[in-house]
Amino acid sequence: CLILCPASLINNWNDEISKWIPNRCNVTCVNDNAKEKIVSKLEGFKYDIQSTVLICSYECFRINNEFLDKSSIDMIICDEAHRLKNDKTKTYTSIYNLT
Repeated sequence: CLILCPASLINNWNDEISKWIPNRCNVTCVNDNAKEKIVSKLEGFKYDIQSTVLICSYECFRINNEFLDKSSIDMIICDEAHRLKNDKTKTYTSIYNLT
């Protein structure tokens, strides 16, 4: 599952998952600024079958989406989805290409 949200809500999503479904899924939060750390987490999520949820900001996803592929994502949740109303943006097309 890929959860896309504003960067300020990444920790909130992680907290809510821990609160409502504790010990049911392994969560990877991408809330780093360093490119190497971001790429490492995205690559780790792609190849780690134990990690079932990836939480990432729209901006981080837009810039680094090439590190994910369709096979590692079975569901996409878009918080603040009004950001996707323009189908000409790179964020929209990147999400669309994962579906």
